[in-house]
Amino acid sequence: MDGGEWVTSRSCVLHDPNSLFGLQLHVLDKHYDKKLLDFFLYSLDVRNGPGSEDYCKLWVRWEKSVQEIAVSDCSAFWKFIATNWSTNTQELLSGCVKVPVCTDGKIILSKKEDVFIPDDLLLTDLFSKLTQHSFFIWYPASILPSMSRASLNCIYDSIGVQRISKAVTKNDAFTLDNYHFRTVDPSKVIKVGLLKIILSFLADPALDIPAEKRHRMVSCLLNVTVQESDEPITVGYSVRLSSGEVVDVKSSRMLRWEREDSKLYMQSCDSEPSYKEKIEFATYFAKEISQGLLYEMADQIPLLAELIKFGSLLDFDDAAIGFLLKSKNLQMFPEDDHFLKSSMLEHYRACTVMVDQVYQRRKRSRD
Repeated sequence: MDGGEWVTSRSCVLHDPNSLFGLQLHVLDKHYDKKLLDFFLYSLDVRNGPGSEDYCKLWVRWEKSVQEIAVSDCSAFWKFIATNWSTNTQELLSGCVKVPVCTDGKIILSKKEDVFIPDDLLLTDLFSKLTQHSFFIWYPASILPSMSRASLNCIYDSIGVQRISKAVTKNDAFTLDNYHFRTVDPSKVIKVGLLKIILSFLADPALDIPAEKRHRMVSCLLNVTVQESDEPITVGYSVRLSSGEVVDVKSSRMLRWEREDSKLYMQSCDSEPSYKEKIEFATYFAKEISQGLLYEMADQIPLLAELIKFGSLLDFDDAAIGFLLKSKNLQMFPEDDHFLKSSMLEHYRACTVMVDQVYQRRKRSRD
């Protein structure tokens, strides 16, 4: 053959359906008719198509020499990886240093230390608003089960791409300097229905929490001082990139519980809240209370938070809370009911004394 050369069968494949390996392998169906391909396959042991090792070598070449990858090429690559995923493929691909991100509709490769799996949508939304950097891994469009988001997340995770929920550092520093707070009645937030949910959850026999400890945990809410401000309460998150740069974002939320100081800081709401504001408050409130109560039982936080969120959306209505708890197979025991009633009575008396003291001070000031 004019201009031809002798090559090893290992450097050849019969087909390259996505035209990815023209620079790596000799693709024989471009040069021979179909009848000869069977001869190469069965007599000379030529492979039908590229394998996992070829694909991983292709990725290394792209890392070193390509600025932008066509969407079709990148999709074809990850389709092969996902449908042929194995321990061997994982070992081969774990050495990659870059992964795909989408910037202005284009696929580029970025250091995998600077790219994250978007497993927390609230954090994803915050960091996606920053235009100077694409932080999140790219996903090919496909209806194949092997290319679902969950499957690809497992693959990306196993080759060293961090989940955003694990990579962020939460800035818990809280200063009162920029806020003007006023003290409000705690019963506006710490309602009987909330306490019933918490006591019933803690009384679950599976948790094996003694009554005395349950009551001690709930007492920190009974003694809380609630303060309101017209300004939103903010929380900061940051991620550190491979360059050493720290990227910061801030999020507004409606409240914060300083457990050690027995204070709950809230953003006030003068008008009737929208549905969005209701679900936002319920979500942040449930998370804040659950994290404050169950800091020693982190695995139980999401379960309690979900119950409190439901309760908040129901305005902690007594009948609704009763049905909610029963549907979750939770109940208050007599000792918890007695504790709650006596605590609320004591709280009522304390509030009465406080109101009377305020009245007396105002009366003396007028005199």
